[in-house]
Amino acid sequence: MKKILGIGDPCMDFLAFADELPGYDKQVHLQEYGWQGGGKVATAMAAVGRLGGQAALIGGVGEDAFGQFCVADLERHGVDTQGVFVDPGKGTEFCICISEPVHMSRCLIYKRGGARDIAVSDLKEALFAQADFVHLPYMSADEVPHMAEVMRTAARLARANGARVSVDLDFMPQDDGDFQLTDIVAASEAFYHKRFGDSEDYEAACREMLALGVKQIVFTLGPRGSVGMSVDEPFFHAPGYKVPVMDTTGAGDVFHGALLYGLAQDWTLRDAAQFANAVAAIKCTRLGGRAGIPDRGVAARFMETGEIDFADIDRRVALYRTNFMGGE
Repeated sequence: MKKILGIGDPCMDFLAFADELPGYDKQVHLQEYGWQGGGKVATAMAAVGRLGGQAALIGGVGEDAFGQFCVADLERHGVDTQGVFVDPGKGTEFCICISEPVHMSRCLIYKRGGARDIAVSDLKEALFAQADFVHLPYMSADEVPHMAEVMRTAARLARANGARVSVDLDFMPQDDGDFQLTDIVAASEAFYHKRFGDSEDYEAACREMLALGVKQIVFTLGPRGSVGMSVDEPFFHAPGYKVPVMDTTGAGDVFHGALLYGLAQDWTLRDAAQFANAVAAIKCTRLGGRAGIPDRGVAARFMETGEIDFADIDRRVALYRTNFMGGE
């Protein structure tokens, strides 16, 4: 089975689903809550593991209860954590995510935990030698310049070991030259509009990305699904799925994990994107980035029938709500 290695720090998320976002000096009713592991790449790897793929992570946590939870939660989803380091005496990144049903909006309150950033020395050759795909949260990093070199080094190590490089593009601008080190790009609608404006010529945008050196490109379009193209596959639109949405937190991260899972099965980019649409849609029916991730069987049945088996998912919802440090 092909293995997917992610590079990125885990984060501790506290998720709250309220009647509405609170205003100044205002009290609102909390409908649902839960503690979950988070982080863009970490959640993508959790999705790979939950779907039945082989996933591993390089990243750092603090020496605190949140860090212990993050590592345990990755392992709960089947992720190899031998590359996750603990920074002694430091805290773990923490985010409070408040969502509401009226406008389907969110509010994120974020705090750096103090644990050190990933260093080039953390990029262990042995982990890259085992990987078929390496997934990065970005290549360039204007806000944290030294991390750009870490990500570029990871991409070069991946290439040197025969792995394909995947990059998650969200809001952060990228150096066009970095795309020469990239094989797979999954980009958000926000990134699309930042780069291509209001144009809806998605095929032209895909062609432009391929011309920069990318081998496979997918743009996610929320409920409209995704579009994509590769050097050997024509432009396509993979339709989205209608589900009762509770929370979109982590939907893009789960999409990326499911997309890589599909590519690791040697599926076409279009089939992998369609599958990822389904997995991300199911995730959105539950709070947070991790609770609603289905296994492959649940996702396949949903694609065939439109029905979702929530038995395993809702056991995880209860775990995240009531058992802060518990396991399955």
